[in-house]
Amino acid sequence: FNRRPVMTSNLSAASLSRWTSTLPIALCGLLLTFAVALLLRDGWILSQGSLTGSDPPAHFVSGVMVSDYLHHAFGTNPMDFAESFYVRYPKVAIGHWPPGYYLLQAGWYSLFGAHVLSARVLSASMAALLALTLVHSLRRAYGYAIALGSAAVLLALPLLQQVAWAVMSDLLTGLFVWFALRALAAMLDCARGWRSQWRTAARLVLWSVLALLSKGTAWALLPWLLLTPLAARRTFVYFDGAYWAAVALILVLGAPFYLLVRASATGYPVDLTHLVSGGVSWLERLTPLAPLPGLAPAVVLVLAALGALDAAHCRWWRRDSDANAGTTLALAAAVWIAAQSAFFFVLPLTPEPRAWLPSVAPLLVLSARGLGCLRDALLVHSRHAVHIVPLAIAAALLGIRPMPQNPIDGYRAAADAIPYPPLGALTLVSSDPSGEGAFIVERLIRDPAHAGVVLRGDPMLSASNWSGTVSKPLFDNAEAVRSHLVGLQVEYVVIDGSADNSRERQLLRAAVEGDSAVFHPLGHFAVSDRMHGRLGDIAVYHNPHAGRATEVRVHLGLERGRRALVYRWPCARASGSAGADCNAAR
Repeated sequence: FNRRPVMTSNLSAASLSRWTSTLPIALCGLLLTFAVALLLRDGWILSQGSLTGSDPPAHFVSGVMVSDYLHHAFGTNPMDFAESFYVRYPKVAIGHWPPGYYLLQAGWYSLFGAHVLSARVLSASMAALLALTLVHSLRRAYGYAIALGSAAVLLALPLLQQVAWAVMSDLLTGLFVWFALRALAAMLDCARGWRSQWRTAARLVLWSVLALLSKGTAWALLPWLLLTPLAARRTFVYFDGAYWAAVALILVLGAPFYLLVRASATGYPVDLTHLVSGGVSWLERLTPLAPLPGLAPAVVLVLAALGALDAAHCRWWRRDSDANAGTTLALAAAVWIAAQSAFFFVLPLTPEPRAWLPSVAPLLVLSARGLGCLRDALLVHSRHAVHIVPLAIAAALLGIRPMPQNPIDGYRAAADAIPYPPLGALTLVSSDPSGEGAFIVERLIRDPAHAGVVLRGDPMLSASNWSGTVSKPLFDNAEAVRSHLVGLQVEYVVIDGSADNSRERQLLRAAVEGDSAVFHPLGHFAVSDRMHGRLGDIAVYHNPHAGRATEVRVHLGLERGRRALVYRWPCARASGSAGADCNAAR
């Protein structure tokens, strides 16, 4: 290993040294370019379909609602506005989730417009910012090769592929948690001067509160804040007023929203008392932890374990206090992953892998340290050991299975089959939660006045809880359903044949198809995806005899006691009032 390389007349030792140091950086940069290209390809594919799924349409509609409120109704009662908007487009998620993501969406839509592609680009921009800040944090301690390679792995992870173009708040939560992690590491490493401490404490408060106001799972920050100084051997902050002032401010600014929605019974319908009790089995508590080993390839997990051990060894045995060595950041990352694991074990809120997204950047911080430790150990024997970095990054990328993107098309055409009159149209859509959300989004972004009303079929035909596990049919036969639709003055009925054929959907189909004198078919539109082809047809029906409803009632789930929200049309549409008056009232 120590044998000197043979030099040719055209290659000096200095040039060979530069070559061996720049080649890993170039290779890792090339791998990062490849990861970015894959991500852009996913965005191009997904832009060709509708916004499907249960949660993404709710996030999108909520962002549009906040944007409408800020532009057209600011200063009025926000709860009344939200309830009115929910009746018209029943996919509002505020209350279930905090408002931080929707405020960001509202600002983004003001600049780039409220449409699905704009919302997807916002998510992709957050993924890019996460990658850029990861490079910035790793380059000083481990070099550009490891920093660029870690960003490549980050963008190629299946979890990032899943959320980078999705309209979800998890990526924003992960970004804010990552910023809070960097702020606390800087606070623990900075000098003990009061000015620098208070400045970093303010950053810590800002990012932590924003994380809490983007998703409730960010409450794992609280145990992380308390344990990280101990793990990083920076216990002097326990006697620092700036640290405790930061903890207090995070509680004071982050908790009121959760207390408010819990008191008003508008929050996420979760029984926290039951979750922390002994009635939850070990299997239920371990289920949310199952996605953790699959967050990254095995080589990344092994390197992360090595990085955590090396950081602990450097700080606790070698007493390393170099702020530029990245030891504090690595220990803060390790404590965060442990804190989030403990949080989900105590409160098994969700088994969704995307809930672990705030742990992705910390995991890559640890793997970067492990890779740097391995590289430095091998460099003792050979200068060519620097090539272990691109080799390890390439091995990690080869261990990642690309996630197939599967856009679903058909809801846009069905939505466009129904006109957008200035005073709005009353439409009922019957599908699964994914199809309902896709149709509602398509109607919303194409209705310039946001004046239409879309009713969801299953909640209208049955009384169910929020999760749909309990459902009580409200009608026994198709004739009763038809009479109910006529009485509500429903003008258009949309039935999604690609969804499961539930009893409610069967009754609705029989009701609209059983009397062609009432509901006239407008057309059938194919629902298809890239993997399975044609999934079914969306049938659209029109009742030309429907009168103009003056109000619409929507009943909430069984958890809300079937409380009814009432939307009164801005003018009595049956009376043919002037459109200008309606628009002014709207």
